[in-house]
Amino acid sequence: MTRGPAWIRSSATTPSLACQKARRCDPFLDGSAGCHPKCTGRGRRSQRYQAAAKHKLGGTVSALKSAIAWPNDKVYLFFDDNHYDRYDGITGNLEASGRPIAAWDGLATSPDAFVWWGAGKAYAFLGSTYVRYDESKDRVDPAYRPPDGHPLPLAPSWPGLPDGSRGGMNWQAGIDAAMNWGTGKLYLFKGDSYLRYDITADRVDPAYPRKIASAWPGVFTAGLDAALYPGGASPTSSTTTPTSASMWTRIA
Repeated sequence: MTRGPAWIRSSATTPSLACQKARRCDPFLDGSAGCHPKCTGRGRRSQRYQAAAKHKLGGTVSALKSAIAWPNDKVYLFFDDNHYDRYDGITGNLEASGRPIAAWDGLATSPDAFVWWGAGKAYAFLGSTYVRYDESKDRVDPAYRPPDGHPLPLAPSWPGLPDGSRGGMNWQAGIDAAMNWGTGKLYLFKGDSYLRYDITADRVDPAYPRKIASAWPGVFTAGLDAALYPGGASPTSSTTTPTSASMWTRIA
């Protein structure tokens, strides 16, 4: 018996970004969409990843909540039963399945969205709050957890997130999906919209949010539950321009 929705995955390409050389191929995409120049051998690795993901997401386990690319060349998928899977970011192979979220010290539940920031930190979004995760210490920073602290509200810590007072959605109430594009920008998704967050300026870029359908050709128009670009966590990704990402949405 199945106990979760079916899921489909899409590749995404931003129209404003040109393809440049990258250190390695994206093992999560098939075909030529988003293919980095001079990369070979992507197909088989991608198919192995997709087969595992399809089995995981297809109905025998709980629903996918978030995904993150980690600087150790691993990709983590988090599910609403508070377990996670680990994939090799180079080969696309499933390495561990059904691990308890307790392995991420300080995370009580699977995040709604999880994104690598840089400088050894990642941010996990939990409803209208967030926590900061330290890579080197492998734990949520003490200021964001008892007894020293607690998860902080998205507002005002993430400047520029709309509160819905001018129409549209209240982004301060929660984020559906997030990813680091590797160019100093984060992309956050909610409903049928997305916004771009500038890491250096530490605020939402002007003229956002925008509709997903208006700027991400070939991607779902709404309802993203997880998104990642594996190169976004690379220490050298700022010297390359990534062209593609993986996104998931439920279909049943």
